[in-house]
Amino acid sequence: MWQAETNKVKDLEQEREEADLVRKITWRLIPLLCFLYFLSFLDRVNVANAHDSLLHDLKLNEKDYALAVGVFFVGYVLFEVPSNLLLVKTSPSRWIARIMVTWGIMCMLQVFITNKSGLVAIRFFFGIAEAGFTPGVTYFLTLWFTQKEQAGRMALFFSSTAVCGLFGGLLAFGILHMDGILGLHGWQWLFLLEGFPSVVAGVVVWFVLPNHPSECKWLNEKEQMLATSRLEGVEKGTNHTIRFSDVVATLREWRVLGCAFVYLTILTAFYSVSFFLPALMTDFGFSSLNANLMSTPVYFFAAIVMLANGYHSDKTQERMWHVLIPGGVGVAGWALLAFACAVRSLALELVAIFIVTACTWSLISPTLAWLMGGLQGATSSAVGAAFVIAFGNIGGIVGPYTLGASMDGTGNYSYGIAAVGGLLAIGMATLFFVQRHTNKAKGQKAYSAELYQDYIAD
Repeated sequence: MWQAETNKVKDLEQEREEADLVRKITWRLIPLLCFLYFLSFLDRVNVANAHDSLLHDLKLNEKDYALAVGVFFVGYVLFEVPSNLLLVKTSPSRWIARIMVTWGIMCMLQVFITNKSGLVAIRFFFGIAEAGFTPGVTYFLTLWFTQKEQAGRMALFFSSTAVCGLFGGLLAFGILHMDGILGLHGWQWLFLLEGFPSVVAGVVVWFVLPNHPSECKWLNEKEQMLATSRLEGVEKGTNHTIRFSDVVATLREWRVLGCAFVYLTILTAFYSVSFFLPALMTDFGFSSLNANLMSTPVYFFAAIVMLANGYHSDKTQERMWHVLIPGGVGVAGWALLAFACAVRSLALELVAIFIVTACTWSLISPTLAWLMGGLQGATSSAVGAAFVIAFGNIGGIVGPYTLGASMDGTGNYSYGIAAVGGLLAIGMATLFFVQRHTNKAKGQKAYSAELYQDYIAD
């Protein structure tokens, strides 16, 4: 009896120590990673804030703009998996720092664009430079947090995109007013002033981002041991030998392939909003500057919904319905937005924009947490995350091109919006059936293991 009570006290003490440790790691890492992703997304989508100015100054049409937006993701997708494998082979701090410095330079080089060809070329190399950042950080989080802790932290990380929309519009509103200073257009100032901080942050990351709990300077020896031991059995870290057979096996998993398609449908919707929200506002009569300002409350609401969904997903340890429910509401929102654009109703459009942005943003973290929860080992986690995020980012080509073609072909965004919503609906249905297939496979595996144990016992 006394021994049982003693063990119970020790367990409670260990739980308290672990909770304190997780809190410490969260406060040390997540704000930094959120800031880095804020810079990443700001530099990636600030071309949307310059939409009207670029079309006017470079004499582009909507299809040209969509091509420039989409070609970024060609380079991004092609180099995503190789980049993540190099991160595992080297170290997260060094590789993430390299990515940040090179993408910051690419962002600033957009200052020298004078025509469509230059814009398309620099956006392609911009995509190559940034490839690997998002899946790299997703993998990095698995080195510090258990599966049950990951969705909430990923929600915090990806909420930076909503915060970027919140402050990005305000920043763009101010910077675009610098038009004419030193002979530069407002959009040139935008690319220059928003690209430089990424270069500086990349240099800082090289020195301050720890690669693994076992080599973290702001954890004492006891905390390092606890941080490492609580993740035992999760064979992850840095400087691993990469086996081609592990790569192939990962890319053949139903969970990875299904999640890749689902993530494609989510990011098609995600980037449709990211790159065309100001354009949707101007289509209803707002000026280019005011359109950027009007996007602020939309992203504020999206950030709240995204964090709430991720937190509840971690609390309940449930993933699928935290994707399917906001996904279903989001599909309805896309249908409403298509209708609003068709009938030219500003009130309906504003309601629909709030719905689709909040719901689309809230899908990201539980989807990736669902994926990472089923991957074991360093290579599998790195390849799975990189492949799903790379394939999903094809949505950065599909979404903008669909909306751009819709506007150029019909003079209205409604057909393109309907197509994006329809694709998202297919994605949600796919997730449901992949989850059923995964559960069935797990059941069969468990049954086979039970038969084997009975055989051994006999």
